[in-house]
Amino acid sequence: MKIERVSMPERDPQARSRTFEEVNEGLTEELARREAQRCLRCKNAPCTAGCPVTVRIPEFVAAIAEMTRPHGIKTIVSLNPIMVDGTGMCGGCRVTIGGETKFACVDGPEFDGHQVDFDEMVLRSKRFAREERESMERHQCRLPQR
Repeated sequence: MKIERVSMPERDPQARSRTFEEVNEGLTEELARREAQRCLRCKNAPCTAGCPVTVRIPEFVAAIAEMTRPHGIKTIVSLNPIMVDGTGMCGGCRVTIGGETKFACVDGPEFDGHQVDFDEMVLRSKRFAREERESMERHQCRLPQR
């Protein structure tokens, strides 16, 4: 399911013509969550490939959680539930949260970022990278083009 990009709310042109305040008003919590879902569900990661410094998003999210931890800032992360069957039976979305095994497709996808074992999650996400890359190279779409 494709999630549309969230537009950043902007200050009214009349109001901003009289001030030096930021044009962008920032995202509400709901819009930020939607944008995070769109980002973390992305299979191609053009943001990583297109980034001049190739930021890897899961590692980036982990770094944010670690940055907020010492300040006691509540940090909710939205993890990518790999939907093979949507019941937790396949284990494709298995993560360790606070020392307990959870399934992003059943128990999440949102968790306390300070409880996520990001090292394990990143290793699991890369487990089949070679096979996925080979499959993408061999795949030929047989769906009719619009």
